[in-house]
Amino acid sequence: MPRLEIRDGSGRRVLDLPAPVATFGSSTRVTVPLRDDTLATIHFEIRTGEDGCWLADLGSGAGTRLNGRITAIERLSPGDRIEAGGSEIVFDPAPEPVAPVTATADASIVGVASAAGARPGVSKADAPS
Repeated sequence: MPRLEIRDGSGRRVLDLPAPVATFGSSTRVTVPLRDDTLATIHFEIRTGEDGCWLADLGSGAGTRLNGRITAIERLSPGDRIEAGGSEIVFDPAPEPVAPVTATADASIVGVASAAGARPGVSKADAPS
C-alpha cells in the first residue's frame, strides 16, 4: 500500500493510502481531510490500479502541482511531491516493510532444546526416551 508523508495546517503525519481511490481537500467528507483553508473542499485524488498510482486534480480553482508543475492528471513516481494550497504530500509507492520481531532469548533456548530432540518446554532429562 502506498505511503504518504503529509504536511498541512495540522503539522506532519505519515499514513498509508487508505483506499484504492482517495480524495483530498478541506472538507471532512473526503478520504483524507487536510487542514488548509486554501484548498477546494474536494481538491484532488490519488487512484491506485494495476498500472500504478495516478494523481488527478478534481477541478480545483488553484490547481494541483506535481513536483512544482500544475497538472491535471499524471502517474506518480517514488518521491514525487504533490502541492495543493499550502499543503505538501510526498508519495512513496512501496514503503519498506516493518522489520519482523526477532526471536527472544527464550525462543532461542526452546529452539535449541527442540533441535536436541526434546519437546519445547520440556528439558532433555524429562523428555521420554
